[in-house]
Amino acid sequence: MALKCDSTKIRIFREKMRIPQPATPYTAEQLMQLLSADHPNIKKRSASLFTVKKNKAIGAEVYCGKETIIIKGSWASPTARFLFYLSLILLGIILPVIIYAVFFLPPMKRFKKEVANRFESLT
Repeated sequence: MALKCDSTKIRIFREKMRIPQPATPYTAEQLMQLLSADHPNIKKRSASLFTVKKNKAIGAEVYCGKETIIIKGSWASPTARFLFYLSLILLGIILPVIIYAVFFLPPMKRFKKEVANRFESLT
């Protein structure tokens, strides 16, 4: 089964990967246990949302819904997010967005696909 991206709106920086749940849906705890062998840095944020960290800056957010599992690339820590926002304020918009698109966006996309490939075997 192929992975689908959310193509309802054209978004360069915020693509979401949607993976359909099987007939008996998995819970967030089950998905966290599945990922814990490969990625030990997992932080639960709510009953159905958790963050998987690759390093201090790059991570992925996983939302476990009733019909789909949604995976979104994100900053791994609030500190990294704060530093990016601070650079937006101090340096303007153009330079930080170029740095983000060149250095942070490709690893986030690769990590998001890595997490999605781990879940693809479930369906």
